[in-house]
Amino acid sequence: MSDRPGEAYIHRYNELVKKLLGAKGGEPMTELAAELLPVIILEQERPEYAIYKSELLWMCSVGQAASVGNFSHVGVRNPVGSGIISVVEAFAIDVPALVNMVITAHAPVQAGATLTASVQRDFRAKGTPVTQAVAFVNVGIIGATAGQMEVPAGMAPAPLSVVLGENNEILFVPQAANTTIAGWILGRERPVETSERA
Repeated sequence: MSDRPGEAYIHRYNELVKKLLGAKGGEPMTELAAELLPVIILEQERPEYAIYKSELLWMCSVGQAASVGNFSHVGVRNPVGSGIISVVEAFAIDVPALVNMVITAHAPVQAGATLTASVQRDFRAKGTPVTQAVAFVNVGIIGATAGQMEVPAGMAPAPLSVVLGENNEILFVPQAANTTIAGWILGRERPVETSERA
């Protein structure tokens, strides 16, 4: 790493810092004591800063009707060859009545699923999110179990941090067959950096 200013940062944070601190105009901070410095905490940046790091904020709504003898699956996927990293940040699931829910991780992605495009959460950004909503039914629960919880009807949004590489999906599955499920999932995505490729 170089000790020149800006060269020690990961590229996307460097771009964020340059854009946030490169503002023109306004009064200089001449009254600020030398030992006091303005600070931006990068790990807790505001959602509107994502655009400066080449991130798209996305959200999607997804649903799957009940099917006799089958388990309903809903979730999100990062498709094959997407060139992005997708991060799930929060979710809300709605079911007709209290049910035990399994969260599964699945790769490669399920063939034959119904796919729905996600939409942007920052309407200033250009482009369409690559992350897709996914829904399907199957005679068994698909994927490796990553978690389990009891979900009431009309669940409030809950945080969930999951990073999806290409050809991965996260699924929410009621443990009872023949159950209708709907979900609202939100997150962010960004291009894969060269240094992150295996």
